[in-house]
Amino acid sequence: VVIFKESFTRQQWFGAVIAVVGLMVFFHDRVGDLLNMTRYGYGMLMLAIAPLFWAAYALTQKRLGSRLGAQQVLMISYLVGTVVLAPLSTTSQIAALDVQGWWLLGTAIAVFLLSYVTLGAAMAQWEASRVSAMITLTPLFTLLFGHLVALLFPAYLAAEHHDALSWGGAGMVGAGSFLAALPRRGYGPGPA
Repeated sequence: VVIFKESFTRQQWFGAVIAVVGLMVFFHDRVGDLLNMTRYGYGMLMLAIAPLFWAAYALTQKRLGSRLGAQQVLMISYLVGTVVLAPLSTTSQIAALDVQGWWLLGTAIAVFLLSYVTLGAAMAQWEASRVSAMITLTPLFTLLFGHLVALLFPAYLAAEHHDALSWGGAGMVGAGSFLAALPRRGYGPGPA
């Protein structure tokens, strides 16, 4: 909205506010973890910082989209990420994976690649602000697939318990994202 001078309707602003409030409501019972910086709190902090990187990627994709293809921008992002994260990584845990672990790792890599290719395509068609609104659904999909993995592979991931207020917050995120991503009247899908 600020960088690309895109405008939001009142409905889109309302949706964005609902989505942000929904995220806070969803994590209402985990504030102590964040304040005490437990492992879960550290994960929450990473979730709070992650949108900054998503936004940087989205802005880069939008700016360079006319000069480079989505795959080239992705390759640059992957190379930068590899250089930054390589010193922090260890391969010993990967080498110790069993067959299920390899399947889960492969699935995670495939989902990661598919999501960024899809995001790049969306950035070419939609306004950046609308794509950003849809990105707020990422925690909901993480929750959904986390529960699915916990059911299928209980040895790898324990299911999290969420109370009714958290589920209400998740619903608010979904509804707010939907409202924020709705197009303005008269706005087409963008260039093909």
